[in-house]
Amino acid sequence: MSALLAGCFMPPCLATRAAEPPSGPGWVHEIKYDGYRIQAHVVAGRATIFSRNGHDWTRRFGLLAAELEDLKVRELVLDGEAVVLLPSGVSDYHRLREELTKGERAQISMIAFDLLRLNGADIRNRELIERKNLLKMVLSRRHKRGLVRFGDHASGQGPSIFERASALGVEGIVSKHCNSPYRTGRSADWLKIKIADTEDLIVLGYLDLKGASGLIGALVVGIPDESAVRYVGRVGSGFSAKEAAAIWEALQPLRASPPALTRRLERAQSQGVKWVEPRLVVEVEHRGWSPDGILRQAAFKRVRPDKDAAKLVTA
Repeated sequence: MSALLAGCFMPPCLATRAAEPPSGPGWVHEIKYDGYRIQAHVVAGRATIFSRNGHDWTRRFGLLAAELEDLKVRELVLDGEAVVLLPSGVSDYHRLREELTKGERAQISMIAFDLLRLNGADIRNRELIERKNLLKMVLSRRHKRGLVRFGDHASGQGPSIFERASALGVEGIVSKHCNSPYRTGRSADWLKIKIADTEDLIVLGYLDLKGASGLIGALVVGIPDESAVRYVGRVGSGFSAKEAAAIWEALQPLRASPPALTRRLERAQSQGVKWVEPRLVVEVEHRGWSPDGILRQAAFKRVRPDKDAAKLVTA
């Protein structure tokens, strides 16, 4: 493992999707928040906040940087999720998107769930529980409280914890092996179990809303498949009027010839489609897959500007 230097972004550890939570000992379970994955660095009293792709988004997160700078440490690197929390404690993705437009006035919280570096020491090789205990201690020393929150966990049987999480209305849980080190990339030591099935998909094209101008009627979506893209269907529901207009606007500069697909589409699948460069990523909720690999009952959930279509992995 190469050394992690504070101020230098490191690709994060990513959870592997699982159908059910683990039931044995040796695991802890965290709420899966609906927000943006971020990595926060504090060096000599100055905070930098990176997106999951390593872009410097410090200014977009408003007051969060100032609270990170109030932590009484020489340097540290935190892994966590940027969220806006409702009074119930459930995260609200749409409120988060609104706050991101406010710049320095934005009230965005960070749920910090892992500590990667502290005061000159790279601690990624230490066990998860030790890292979390250190993180909790660091956060307990700050003067300002509210925006940086400790990502707590529960021990016990995963299925019962998942059932309680479902009742709260959260997105799901992340189960982590207690003694696991922190590793960049997809890890079987971290498992994500969602209450509803969702996929991050690439927008390949769109259809205009019938009888209207400047509005999306449906998105044509796909997933990476080696050097091409595999068509997985259309998404024609779940948009608000505001979202349909914003996506239509965002796709206009991307208009292009049809992308390279793994198979030729039927006439009904391609008719009326306005093709775009495969750059925009959206999250879609669905009810499973057909035998020929098409999404069933797909509905738009949100745009994912924090994810790079070129690096998208379906897992």
